[in-house]
Amino acid sequence: MPRMKKISRRQGQLQSIVQWMLAVSLAFGQFACGGSDGDGPIMPTLCTDAFTACGGDPLGMWSISSSCLDGDLVAGLNSTHSAACASQTTAADVKVTGSLNYMGAAPDTLAVYNATVTSRSTESISPACATEAFQIATLDAAACTQIQTTIKNIDPDPMTIGETTVSCSLVGANCDCSIKIADVQMAQNFVTVTGSSIAESDTYDFCVSGTTMTQKRMAGGNVSVVGKLEKK
Repeated sequence: MPRMKKISRRQGQLQSIVQWMLAVSLAFGQFACGGSDGDGPIMPTLCTDAFTACGGDPLGMWSISSSCLDGDLVAGLNSTHSAACASQTTAADVKVTGSLNYMGAAPDTLAVYNATVTSRSTESISPACATEAFQIATLDAAACTQIQTTIKNIDPDPMTIGETTVSCSLVGANCDCSIKIADVQMAQNFVTVTGSSIAESDTYDFCVSGTTMTQKRMAGGNVSVVGKLEKK
């Protein structure tokens, strides 16, 4: 899964708007967590089954088949913001398609990722948040357009090929933005398998049963992503 990428408090205002899905992960620390498709309503899929780590043999090529969220993603993302922007994110979802290949014998086992990550969020930026995050003194229609341009120009990850679509408009006193980011992510990391956990840039639990592997990775705060992969 795309590995999780931590963001600083400063980035928590600006770049977490665009990088929130990277805070939810980057290189398969991000499983798809979505029931929402295209540009319709954002409705992330919540986990209904308990996850139990059991270990097993992760070697081989795996395709991502499904995933769910264990926890409130919006609350988790807002917890990374300062007080002025604490209710900034109003909806969030991320979907991942692609594959993950664990290859090679220990201690030289590699995890090779080839994935497309599509993330969407809606943000409601208050005047106080606009001042703190974007140095905007007066939040009007022109300033909202400036916020749209700033978000559009933030590169979510220089190591990926991505496209960011942003639409912002003044709604009441706030600047409301819809953000969609599509990233093609390719990476390889050395990993260490110990019992029912795998350590690379982060450490996550897994369970292999037949040709199915389930993984649980922390996304931030108290939010985890549980993903299911099928062996090719």
